[in-house]
Amino acid sequence: MSTNFKIEGPLLGCASACIPLLRSLPDWFGLEDAILDYERQVGELPTFLAKVDGSVLGFLSLKQHSEFSTEILVMAVHPDFHQRGIGRKLVAAAEAHARSLGIEYMQVKTLGPSRPD
Repeated sequence: MSTNFKIEGPLLGCASACIPLLRSLPDWFGLEDAILDYERQVGELPTFLAKVDGSVLGFLSLKQHSEFSTEILVMAVHPDFHQRGIGRKLVAAAEAHARSLGIEYMQVKTLGPSRPD
């Protein structure tokens, strides 16, 4: 499969296209309850898709917290396509969208090794 991907979005209702990507990354998204929670949220959030030939290679969903702040709630790229610039392009599209809305702050929350999940 070619990696001449394009970014689409922001789109709503993309959970069915995104959740299989989370399941393909069990080292990062290995808790079923968390995947189901993401599934509920992603369906209602602005989401960007990285696609090639109709297949979704990656996605990023934004959750706006205030007039000036948004969060990258969840992001995933299929493991066969890591290190090809897909994540970078998804973040760039999300940043451009946030700027167009007047959002000044974008955050990402992650867990470190001291947390078991």
